[in-house]
Amino acid sequence: TYETHEKKRGRSWKGKKRRRRVLSKILLTIAICCMPVVWYLTSLAGTVISFASAGRQLQSGNATSAYRLERVGEYWLTQGRVSFGIIRVPLQLVGFTTTIRGQERLLSFLRDTQSAFVASKEVMATGKETASLVLSHTPGKAGKSPAVALDQLRLSVTSLGGSLGLAQAQLTTLLADRTFPFFLGPAARVGEETLSRLHKIRGTLSYVDAFLLLYPRLAGFTQPKTYLVLLQNSAELRPTGGFIGSIGKLTFDGGVMRDFSVQDVYVVDGQLRGHVDPPKPIRELLNQGHWYLRDSNWDPDFRVSGERAAWF
Repeated sequence: TYETHEKKRGRSWKGKKRRRRVLSKILLTIAICCMPVVWYLTSLAGTVISFASAGRQLQSGNATSAYRLERVGEYWLTQGRVSFGIIRVPLQLVGFTTTIRGQERLLSFLRDTQSAFVASKEVMATGKETASLVLSHTPGKAGKSPAVALDQLRLSVTSLGGSLGLAQAQLTTLLADRTFPFFLGPAARVGEETLSRLHKIRGTLSYVDAFLLLYPRLAGFTQPKTYLVLLQNSAELRPTGGFIGSIGKLTFDGGVMRDFSVQDVYVVDGQLRGHVDPPKPIRELLNQGHWYLRDSNWDPDFRVSGERAAWF
């Protein structure tokens, strides 16, 4: 009886050991299968957090930290693309083609975002160089002219606008299709806010591009241009924004600002010889018997007030 009991006990122990081995193999297999998924989700979170932090740093003007975080996000994005390449095969075999397309679009959106950071870095570098050429007369690289610098800056702005446009289109589709993780409420709200910011940034870039297109006509590339600058004090209201307390004389030649001098408006008005009848509101409300440059902006239409200031 004792020997029979020991044999049964030995078989039971071996059976338990065998079952534990089988269970361990099953758990190990599940862990190996889940590893790429965990790797992908971790990479996705690292990319999003890095790019979001980089955007906040760039918005606050801390470009160095922004582009350092952008490189971290680029690393995580590469990891995410590699890990998704691994899990894509079993998903395709199971038939989850919609999920595959959604995640490919998500990775494409993140790649466009990373391209926008690279383009913004180029815009900032080219913008600084252009500003040095135009404002401080600092020679450019290899004797670069302001016209060449402006063309390069415009190309950089166009490239940035294109990257942001692609990112905006991808994000719009992701939100409409409720692709992971945008079917979650918090992620969807963040996506909507990001979409709104992208729209505003692209609107600003369109104004910048229009100004860069107009700048050669304004900056004296064909002949010197001189402008009267009216510096208005909004603490003393006037129809165009404020009282003209000082005026500036701005001269451009060959795309470069050659001179900018500012003086008190009373110095200029003191040189006025003769009498100019003021409009009735100036005569009655301000009790002024004469009309001067400092009160020339009495019409809310700046075309009218601007012509009057130029006349004075």
